[in-house]
Amino acid sequence: MRHAEWHGEWPQTGERIPNHVSDVAIHLNYPGYPGHTIKSVEGHGPEWMYLNALLPGYPGRWVRISGGGDTWFAEITLTYPDSTWLGVVACEVKGDRIWKETAWFCPTDVSIERRDRLTVPMGEVQSGFHESSGSPADQKRHERTLDRFYSSLASGVSPSEVLSENTTIQFPQTFDAVRGRSDISDLYSSSPIRTAVVHQRWVLGGSALVELRTPKPDGAILHLIHFDGDQISRISDYWAPKLDAPSWRAEFVEPI
Repeated sequence: MRHAEWHGEWPQTGERIPNHVSDVAIHLNYPGYPGHTIKSVEGHGPEWMYLNALLPGYPGRWVRISGGGDTWFAEITLTYPDSTWLGVVACEVKGDRIWKETAWFCPTDVSIERRDRLTVPMGEVQSGFHESSGSPADQKRHERTLDRFYSSLASGVSPSEVLSENTTIQFPQTFDAVRGRSDISDLYSSSPIRTAVVHQRWVLGGSALVELRTPKPDGAILHLIHFDGDQISRISDYWAPKLDAPSWRAEFVEPI
């Protein structure tokens, strides 16, 4: 399923996996290899390449896949012997093969007290297939929506104009959510994070993945965003802290 030029990146540790052979070696040598399971997917059209690549022999909790054409996003649970982490992956395709995967790893032992008064339980992820698609014109509209959204956050202004009335922000690491334009605006206006800068983003017709960098605490915020017209209908919000690269992987990777 992989392109001859396949490579992977782990931004948190600054590691680049240069080729498929190195990736196989990492997985074969990984101490306490995690398990995975698919529970829910989202996608577009017949190109379920990334889904098919994940299917064989993966046991764990849930994953969602969204995207279409040459870019796909996955949310997945990683079950290690001593902990559970969540993963977010951007998968880019060339032709009929996977060309590049960028992956972040998010711990589940986190607690955010400042949003407690606004949150409700996230609820179970619904199983099944959900289409996430859109035209090139939709993509341009959503690019503009994201520009307005992140400009508002950076300036401390409420982003309510680009949020649908029933927008939901999900926090899978703490399994809670904030629902509704008003509460979400309150959440952002009270947030101590004002220095997050968009580092990179992938925007499709129906969804987008955005990586934001923050100096304190050191790491990345990931937003997997779904749109309803010109407005944002759902955000899955992840915190991916900076991590140390384990020494045993050094022979298989190179610096990003």
